Amino acid sequence: MGLTNFPNGASSFGMPLLGGIPAGGKHYWVAPARGSDNNSGNDPAHPLDTVTAALAKCTAGRNDTVHLIGDGQTTGSSRDTATLAWAKDATHLVGHAAPTRVSQRARIAPSTTFTPLITVSGDGCMFANVQLFQGHNAASVCANITGERNYFENVHFAGIGHATAGASAASASITLTGDGENTFKGCTIGVDTVTRSQSCSEIEFLSAAVRNQFIDCDIICTTDDATSLFLKADGAGDLDRFTIFQGCRFINAVASGSTTMTAGIAMHASAGGMIMIDDCALVGCTNWVAGDSTNVWLYGASPGETSGGNLNTGVAHTFDVA
Repeated sequence: MGLTNFPNGASSFGMPLLGGIPAGGKHYWVAPARGSDNNSGNDPAHPLDTVTAALAKCTAGRNDTVHLIGDGQTTGSSRDTATLAWAKDATHLVGHAAPTRVSQRARIAPSTTFTPLITVSGDGCMFANVQLFQGHNAASVCANITGERNYFENVHFAGIGHATAGASAASASITLTGDGENTFKGCTIGVDTVTRSQSCSEIEFLSAAVRNQFIDCDIICTTDDATSLFLKADGAGDLDRFTIFQGCRFINAVASGSTTMTAGIAMHASAGGMIMIDDCALVGCTNWVAGDSTNVWLYGASPGETSGGNLNTGVAHTFDVA
């Protein structure tokens, strides 16, 4: 991909932008290591300090973009003091840092205790090459996504970043509700450096989450509790239609001392929709689900560490593990 030209010198920053930002909007720059919220933020030479300040300057529906400039260290983190309420439609966030898939240093992290770290209620927004780190010492959610048709590329949703959060079943890296039709591509979800000690999950579906897709994503954790989960849709009506995981890797760090999980997915019999697992790997987890489920479909995929039970794979087959 070649460099993309924008007003105010985005292409001169020296790196291609992932995803391709829609044209037509204004651009605001954030550089926490050297910026100030008293600056204009109109160009990289006069950056703001926080993403919150840049978002306040954006106009909904105009394809405005916030550019978060990292410095290679945690000093480049935007330290926001309250939930980042991303409520403006067609407003985008792009990180300028080495595009690694884990712990990018174009980063947003809390400066105090609050949850969630970010709520995305706007529609049609794009997020690329950033880390969202939720590391405070309370039950917490990293990203609560209630909007629809949003696109996340190479975003690390680093939720449950403290042992206290890992001890609460209410904690999650991502919660998804209602609307839906969001796409996650090449994202990392979770952290494997903080131990979970409860049945918390990396992704929790709530209130008829519909038609969300995860493509080439890594869902990671470490735990000392076998009831920990990758995915949770344990309430009636938590899903609608379908949720797809394509070419994803569900990795519990058992080679580094983590406890083997009993099941990767908690699924209510009346969840209201289905989860489709397409060509995915399951590591450090005995079964995809703890019991028979007609709401989880596995096709073209490795059964992971499952060594027994009835496991049917292939197009047009449901599966069970009992």
